[in-house]
Amino acid sequence: MKIFENESAMQRWISEQFAKGKSLADFVTNFDDFEHSLSNNQSFSLRKVIDTFRFCLSSFDNNEVIVAYSGVN
Repeated sequence: MKIFENESAMQRWISEQFAKGKSLADFVTNFDDFEHSLSNNQSFSLRKVIDTFRFCLSSFDNNEVIVAYSGVN
């Protein structure tokens, strides 16, 4: 089931959401619960993966569009 007709339509929609002050975190169900559920009591390699994942999650509160590329199909 397609949600968007194409990549361009998705980018237009997300840009409109950002313009309304929303961030990616607003679209993740239970974002705070999920982020806090990651445990640090893991092996070294798993902790590295979790730390990287947490770093990515921290950007979900960013709603600033750096560049809007209009040439996307």
